[in-house]
Amino acid sequence: MTTPNLVKMKVNGQEVMLPEGKNLLQALMEDIKTEIPHFCYHPGIGPEGSCRLCLVEVTGQPKMATSCTMTVKEGLDIQTQSEVAKDARKHVLEFFLLNHPLDCPFCDKGGECPLQNYTIDAHQTESRFDFAKEQKDKHKIIGDHIILDKERCVLCNRCVRFGSDFIGKEELTIRNRGSHNEIDVPDNQPLTSGFTGNYADFCPVGALTTLEYRFKARPWEMRTVDTVCGGCSVGCNMQAWRKEKTGEVLRLTPRVNHDVNQWWLCDKGRFSIHDLPAEGDRLIEPVDKRVATDVFEKLFETIKSAKAPAFVLDQSATNEEIYITKKLANYSNATVYAPFSSRLLAFRSLLPSTSLTFGQSFDQAQSIAVLGEKLESDHPVLSLRLRRAFHQSQKSIFSYHEGENEFSDIQSVFQKISAKDYFEKKPNVDSSTLFLLSYKWVETTPHETLVSWVKSLPESSQVVLLVNGSNEVGMMDQATNMAPMDEMYQAIKNQKHDVVVLLGDMPQELALLDLSHVSTLVQTVYMASAAHPQALILLPRAFFTEKTGTFTNTFGLVQRLRRAQRVFDRKYETFEWMKAMLENFGHHEEDVTNVLGILSQEVKSYPKTLQAIVESTVTYDHYERTQWR
Repeated sequence: MTTPNLVKMKVNGQEVMLPEGKNLLQALMEDIKTEIPHFCYHPGIGPEGSCRLCLVEVTGQPKMATSCTMTVKEGLDIQTQSEVAKDARKHVLEFFLLNHPLDCPFCDKGGECPLQNYTIDAHQTESRFDFAKEQKDKHKIIGDHIILDKERCVLCNRCVRFGSDFIGKEELTIRNRGSHNEIDVPDNQPLTSGFTGNYADFCPVGALTTLEYRFKARPWEMRTVDTVCGGCSVGCNMQAWRKEKTGEVLRLTPRVNHDVNQWWLCDKGRFSIHDLPAEGDRLIEPVDKRVATDVFEKLFETIKSAKAPAFVLDQSATNEEIYITKKLANYSNATVYAPFSSRLLAFRSLLPSTSLTFGQSFDQAQSIAVLGEKLESDHPVLSLRLRRAFHQSQKSIFSYHEGENEFSDIQSVFQKISAKDYFEKKPNVDSSTLFLLSYKWVETTPHETLVSWVKSLPESSQVVLLVNGSNEVGMMDQATNMAPMDEMYQAIKNQKHDVVVLLGDMPQELALLDLSHVSTLVQTVYMASAAHPQALILLPRAFFTEKTGTFTNTFGLVQRLRRAQRVFDRKYETFEWMKAMLENFGHHEEDVTNVLGILSQEVKSYPKTLQAIVESTVTYDHYERTQWR
């Protein structure tokens, strides 16, 4: 990436060096940590200049200017804290408070609301107006996850612009005029996109909140844990909010990472914690349907005496769980099966390694081509990234698959085409193209055809393989001494394995096969009723917010999971009981304490320790004064 050109300008009488062309408001907040009130501006959505709250005094200009609509340039001289600037912002803020309801004590935004902080800073403790406030609809449910309180809205227009520019349709709109202006859903149509949770994130007041979090806790009752999403292979950076009194995770919000999810989360990942079984339904202790003795002692004896045991990994297994499973399999003469096909593994070996991060590849590409899938359903956040790239960076977007055109709202090239026809015709794209290739097309295309296509690409092009599972890439990185899933199906048909340990859900193809020859089927599950009927030993299964370890996302980036809550005893966690079994086999604990250090010797791009992982710590608090005091 090109290094931005730094230019000299003055801020409050002090000379500073800032990146030329950068949005002035963002540069003031990020680069020199100068706080400026604002509502309509958001770094992911862009400037508008409608709220007039970010006014600054500019030397040489007769009037105040909105800093969000200005860019950094040489010689600029501004005042952000002069009496004129502060007084102007105070009067603008007074109009925001004109009809705003005084419901802070029970508003869900209370304690993390910029309007509260701006009001306190401006000493707006009393109103000069003595008349009845404008009454508008309250508590209106406008989607599966979002509730609208029109009285609180400050008409920043973020939600409207997010819908039209990033989702592809105007899910919210501003109607009426003057003091009757209000946000609403057009024609009373509910929000249907898969990104509605973002409205609650960037709404600067309590006008848009989530039904799942409503009245559950206050921010000062919560503690945040930095982790990553396990909903798909993108691995969006997020914060898990845990209520300290109950230990329950109540919501997930994004962390800003320009190499992954930028500012966003999809609803599928964000609200997945609410789909977990209720506390009373969770399996929190191991169960053996045959005996009431120590389950793990019986399991150890079963694995040790088995003729041909098998471990079947789930796509949500961490790198550490994969490694220790292979170690245990080595001592027990078992076979480890991973949820990827031999064809997918062979194709991945064709792709050249690159030192560029995904964000850098995204920025350098002249165009982006999506091959073989609809991003909004399979890798949702990437569809937001592509629309933003189109609107703000003028990138060309190409899309080839057999479904409907998800980018019909922008001037993109779409062709309904099969994998076979695409790789034969090889449609023209720009010389510097970033290809986002779905695993679906790789699974159905002969290897020779894929080899020919990769060799035909210009050197300036790059290919990112979009896989399915949250840590499928991590499994392929550790593919040595593991077998792909298609070999497992054949082994089961040949009645090779007498003991099978499922470390997650039962694959659909496996469930259709005859398992009568398997004497002992072991499965990790969230609740007992979800286990396969033939499973004799059931072990508790941890959700991604209940794990610690690492995932490798579809871009090859190793990211860290942290446990946000614990729902069952630590000794029942997969890594822990496997480590205990290794000790029973005579394996020493210290050999599995730094898994990343061992993996980094095989995969050079892997960090050597957990502490070496570069993590994003940026949240919305860095752009708005939302933290409680």
